Amino acid sequence: MPIQSVYFFKADKYYRVDLRTKRVDPATPPYPRSIAKYWLGCSDTTGAEKK
Repeated sequence: MPIQSVYFFKADKYYRVDLRTKRVDPATPPYPRSIAKYWLGCSDTTGAEKK
């Protein structure tokens, strides 16, 4: 059975949740992640990722 995930977006960050465990996926880098950097592929020149 494939892993099913759902994504949640809040402000400038997003989370990936495993529907079987109902928990945020453990990943490197950890969630929440920057939408601009990881979802849209934009470079981070402002240092916003350090918030």
